[in-house]
Amino acid sequence: MRNIDVTGPYMHDGRFLTLDAVLEHYNTGVLNTQNLDPLLAKKIPMTAEEKLQIIAFLRTLTDKAFLTNPNFSAN
Repeated sequence: MRNIDVTGPYMHDGRFLTLDAVLEHYNTGVLNTQNLDPLLAKKIPMTAEEKLQIIAFLRTLTDKAFLTNPNFSAN
């Protein structure tokens, strides 16, 4: 999950541009389909504060040294 804050768009189809949108999807937007994992059927309830805390944690996984290291640059 390193650098997840800078690797959007998110989800398998890139439909969410922000981490907040991803969390909101799991909070309220999961549709009950035939192949939905039963663990997601009840969604993942989060308060606004909890979402902020999760995003703050995910941002701690950003490795600025890695992102700016020319050894890992495509150029």
